[in-house]
Amino acid sequence: MDNNIRDRIEKVYALVNQGATEGERIAARHQLAKILKRYNIDEESIKQPSLKSYFFPYRNYMESTLLMIIMEYLRIDHSQGKRHWRKWRNGVAYRFNYIELPLTYETYIECDCMYQYFRRHMRGEYEKVRTNFKRRKRQRDNEFIFVSQYTIKSGIVRSEDLVKADPKLINALNKIYDNIEGGSYKRQVDNVKLLEHQTHQ
Repeated sequence: MDNNIRDRIEKVYALVNQGATEGERIAARHQLAKILKRYNIDEESIKQPSLKSYFFPYRNYMESTLLMIIMEYLRIDHSQGKRHWRKWRNGVAYRFNYIELPLTYETYIECDCMYQYFRRHMRGEYEKVRTNFKRRKRQRDNEFIFVSQYTIKSGIVRSEDLVKADPKLINALNKIYDNIEGGSYKRQVDNVKLLEHQTHQ
């Protein structure tokens, strides 16, 4: 099977299983049937989706930590991920980092949508408390604590992954991070456009 055709089928198949509404899943099922008939492909042969390498960019330690937490929340094994460092030219940016992972298209979309949403939202919340971080020697520790508190408030840390802490420490952290708000993520993949894209190819 041609790789381009397989990619198209897997994108539609992802919507069959994880469409946001019943109507989207039904529409995806009809579109899948058309594509399989057109290329004379048996549905059983696509039930084991292939893995492809996908790249997740991050600019700093906080974004890298956020990405790892989201992957753990989605039960994605990131231990085999490859890290890449890319320097930009003409002074646009010093560097832009990537982590590369083999994933199914369905898993990639779910992880990337969550990451992009919380990544933008977290930046705004960080501005509320960054003035509290006065000691640069402890900058990394402060950033890790902030991301941890932010992701807990956002509900993207599973209860079994939480580490028990000293109540005095928890009270101190609550005073520092009381004014930050967690994100409220909802799936926002434009399934209709994706289906239209697959139809016209």
